[in-house]
Amino acid sequence: MVLQARRLFGLSIFREVAIIATWCIWTHRKAIIFYGAALSMVRRRIKFTEDFNCPL
Repeated sequence: MVLQARRLFGLSIFREVAIIATWCIWTHRKAIIFYGAALSMVRRRIKFTEDFNCPL
């Protein structure tokens, strides 16, 4: 499934997008469990966009 998704994505940055998406899910889950944050798909999407656009 990952190889098919990579092929369909069509860009060479597929791995980076997958890593950032996984990281955003992980940190959001941690915030829910340890800090009592509310489940929010919108907040997770905003965080993904912020992390993806972050200049290093």
